[in-house]
Amino acid sequence: MRLEAERRARETVETAQRLASAVTATAEPGFKPFWFAVPVARPLMSDKGALEVVGELVPGTWYLAVERRGQGFLPMTPGGLYGFLLDTSGIQRG
Repeated sequence: MRLEAERRARETVETAQRLASAVTATAEPGFKPFWFAVPVARPLMSDKGALEVVGELVPGTWYLAVERRGQGFLPMTPGGLYGFLLDTSGIQRG
């Protein structure tokens, strides 16, 4: 039980660090928006800097990456929701 709590705490700290990096990074100059899909469900984090999941990106749906911030993207969902995608591994570009 303690090991599980420690693992979750480490994951939370890592997510907070990646989110802070994305929030404080400037948009990549010359970035061209592109469509992408995720291979597995991924959390969409608040673009306001809060350590809050505001949505979920799911396989089978195309999303528009409108900015690159640090190692993450600022995508827009089909419903018009914006947030940070911090884990961009394995994405499929359209």
